[in-house]
Amino acid sequence: MISVIIATKNRRTHLLDCLSSLSENSVSDFEVIVADQKLPRTPLPESVYNKLKRVTHVFVPQGGKSVALNHAIRNVHGTIVAFTDDDCIVPKNWVQNIQTYFRLHPDVAGVLGSAKPYRKYAHPGLYCPAVYIHPRPYLLVKPPYKSSKIGFGNNNAVRLNALRQTEGFRTWLGHGYTPGPAEDADMVIQLLLSGQKLAYEPSIVVMHNRWLTAQEFRKQHLRYTFGEYACMGYYAAQGKQFAGSVLKRKYAAAFSTFIVAIRNILSKGINRKTTGTAFWKAAEPWIGAAGMIYGWYHAVHINPRPSL
Repeated sequence: MISVIIATKNRRTHLLDCLSSLSENSVSDFEVIVADQKLPRTPLPESVYNKLKRVTHVFVPQGGKSVALNHAIRNVHGTIVAFTDDDCIVPKNWVQNIQTYFRLHPDVAGVLGSAKPYRKYAHPGLYCPAVYIHPRPYLLVKPPYKSSKIGFGNNNAVRLNALRQTEGFRTWLGHGYTPGPAEDADMVIQLLLSGQKLAYEPSIVVMHNRWLTAQEFRKQHLRYTFGEYACMGYYAAQGKQFAGSVLKRKYAAAFSTFIVAIRNILSKGINRKTTGTAFWKAAEPWIGAAGMIYGWYHAVHINPRPSL
């Protein structure tokens, strides 16, 4: 059986939409665990329990998303744990596609799926974050030297016995605790370092229903940048070669785009567009440096155990 975990906090409308889409899935032999950090505690409406065969609504301390996810994992009954976010809509074949993939690939411990914008036509001028679209399947047997292969935590599934071989989702990298989250990327790396084989399958799809203005999107990008550098800084401090390679690539790209922005200012003059672009590009390497220090600090002082 598949156990679907959804961590949520103060996004009730999105959560109910997500649960509604799950209730319309083509198979019903799965359970849903909602790990809720909302205060005051508000139960789910009775209609959710009428539509879904198995729903467990647990309340957890407001200690961040990682705390919620780890709490939910301890309550699963299935052998496969699927993760999505409360602001995602899942298609009718989502659970079935996950079941089929694991049945056909018994040697794979986890599968990453794609995340597409939900009804993009209805949100002109807005941007959807955490979108991951890769046209072809691929396998991962070790941490990739390109962070773009890791995907996002809003659509993946892992065998429970593989999850139990990790340290769990790290609290200091989770939403609600850190300036920039990366608990999902870290979990992928933990699984790979423990010797597990992961895969990406584009037919396993969720639709992300979160929309931001251009400025909100840039701020979100900087938060993700902080989290990614913190995660890679953590592993680089432990001597993991892949992490150092990722950091070098990211920094080279960040400084390259910053230089282009400066050249645009010099050639086109100071105006709102060019200076605004330069500001965001200039911020990225500094945010990245702060993230690396954050990750290094946790590797040395907070979570110093060698990673797997």
